[in-house]
Amino acid sequence: MKNYLNCTFFKEEIFLNKKFLIFLIIVNIISAIISIWFYYKNQLLNSSPFFWIFIADCPIFALIFAFVLYKKLNNKTAVFITFLAIIGVFKYALWTLGVIILTSNLFFYPVIVISHIFFLIQIIVFYKVFAFRLKHVLLGLIIFLIFDFFDYVLLTHPSFDLKYFNEVALFSIFLSFFCVFIVAFLFSKK
Repeated sequence: MKNYLNCTFFKEEIFLNKKFLIFLIIVNIISAIISIWFYYKNQLLNSSPFFWIFIADCPIFALIFAFVLYKKLNNKTAVFITFLAIIGVFKYALWTLGVIILTSNLFFYPVIVISHIFFLIQIIVFYKVFAFRLKHVLLGLIIFLIFDFFDYVLLTHPSFDLKYFNEVALFSIFLSFFCVFIVAFLFSKK
């Protein structure tokens, strides 16, 4: 009898299915577009285009994740970009859920909560697929700390109740370290 909790089973049966990968690509692209249109549009229009990648970081990583899924669909690899995509999805899903819990009520944002839980779960597609190296970890950490610098020093962060600014900034920096090391440790091939 197969162990249905074994990730190898899921990876082989579900996460290598081309239709499923196409579905994930479409969902990530659509969610990125909707997110930019409804949550980031005004902030983007009032900012320099130079800052746009740092403002819409969550949708950007949804698009990057769609790109690495497309590469996977075509049996191509991009190890470092995949590493960044997994970390970005992991970090910004946790960040969004954490900020909603800290600053408001989960029940006020059911679509955002459910979509970010899905966003988080989808990274299983790349569980134990690549061997991430120390250079990936260090460069990934630097990149996510740069995003944190832009968000909390240059103030490109998404809108939230600013009375929690310090807590959210510390949470985001913690998540940069946590997500980079968890993904490198748990997701890397042994």
